[in-house]
Amino acid sequence: GFSGVLGVLPRHTPPLPSMGDLSAQVAALSAKLDAAREDEEMFMRDATASWLVLCGACVFFMQTGFAMIETGVVSKLNVVSVMFKNLLDSCIAGLTFWLVGFAFAYGDDANGFIGTTKFGLADVGAGAESLGKWFFQWTFAGASATIVSGAVCERIRIRSYIVFTTAMSSLIYPLVAHWMWGGGFLSGRTRDDGSVDALFGSYGALDFAGSGVVHLVGGVAALTGAIFLKPRIGRFHPETGEPKELEGHNKTLMVLGTGVLAFGWYGFNCGSVGSIQHNGAVISRVAANTTVALSSGGFAGILISMFCCDGRFELQIVLNCLLAGLVSVTAGADFLQQWAVFIVASVGALVYFGARTLILKLRIDDPLEASAVHGAVGAWGLIAAGMFCTDSEVHPVFIPGKPAVVPGTACASGVQFGTQVVAMLCIVAWTGVTSTLVWGSLRLAGILRVPFEWEEIGMDNLEHGADAFPSRDPQLGFMLEAGGQDHGAQLWVDDKYLQGG
Repeated sequence: GFSGVLGVLPRHTPPLPSMGDLSAQVAALSAKLDAAREDEEMFMRDATASWLVLCGACVFFMQTGFAMIETGVVSKLNVVSVMFKNLLDSCIAGLTFWLVGFAFAYGDDANGFIGTTKFGLADVGAGAESLGKWFFQWTFAGASATIVSGAVCERIRIRSYIVFTTAMSSLIYPLVAHWMWGGGFLSGRTRDDGSVDALFGSYGALDFAGSGVVHLVGGVAALTGAIFLKPRIGRFHPETGEPKELEGHNKTLMVLGTGVLAFGWYGFNCGSVGSIQHNGAVISRVAANTTVALSSGGFAGILISMFCCDGRFELQIVLNCLLAGLVSVTAGADFLQQWAVFIVASVGALVYFGARTLILKLRIDDPLEASAVHGAVGAWGLIAAGMFCTDSEVHPVFIPGKPAVVPGTACASGVQFGTQVVAMLCIVAWTGVTSTLVWGSLRLAGILRVPFEWEEIGMDNLEHGADAFPSRDPQLGFMLEAGGQDHGAQLWVDDKYLQGG
């Protein structure tokens, strides 16, 4: 019985592999694992570079939003001038940030004040991720410079604007970026054990996506520019000083421009996460916080307008409150909880309205109210990040991939709040002093502001030789030729025609 069963069994046991064979197999598997890891790392580097470029493109599209809002606010006689200035911002920022700006911001730190390497992108490397970072950060530099445009429109000479934008994107903005994000004296430096070496024993100044670095810098520069340029003709009553509304020519563009800015803000905030590796939860949280912020700011604006504007829903106030909500949360979008975002954004709308009221009382003419939206609210955003942060939320986000040996107590002890205030004061002082030097020099040279006659006629014809909305109706009877054009007569003809005269 058993013989038949035993007959089907193998007569010889196969030999065991030798130690040499096992070693070879282990080595082959190890090589495959190493290759797989390298492939994964390369894929994540490529994915991160693609993510930065995509988000950077969204931020770059914000230039269109700024241009649309500004175009809607100004007179139809200055539309070409506005568009031209916004085009200049991107071009000048691109060149200066390539040559020196990125080096000052993200070059190797030698003294905590300024970067000293990577000029002209030397030593940055040809890797996709490195150049992707440069591209993303260039869009930030351009955005900060563009904020200034709205405060100085309808009266600044183009040549003077070129000078200031060059200074802004090559020196003023990059140094603040270095202090906060590039290893400077306000930033946190991570030790190997996961703890942080930073000012006052804090986590370093917390400014996730630029409430201070981008918006506060742009807002302070805008305020100083508006002060040196003085108000537009007719903005304030000559005797009482009461503000007089200078109606923009297109409210629709203001709404569309605000929508474009809100869209770009998702790239602004989500892209600031940097690497997408293991950061899906953080990116999702940032997107959710950004949505809560814009919604809270916009709704607060509706209430503010209803109760403070004689029951009228003032469009510009509501739109700017929405933007104020976004500016407020930009510093803490990665670690604030949603209930805190609601409070921060709502208070940000109130800060904007209060700053707007004060600026008008001081007879400062800021057509887009950039000083209030970006300057005052940017300062609030920095401070709010210190007020509402928690050590358990900040530490894992701030040090991704590092062991959280000691989460720290900077938020609970109030040290982080103090650090945020110091950072805000440093940014205001640096930007205020440097902007004053540039604007003051241009004013002393007599090239800052256009003559009053130009302002009355409009910048488009005189500085660009073009109208955004040229009159071509044959009922006018004639069209004045561009060569020896009497611009005052052209303005009179257009106005009389539009009024049915």
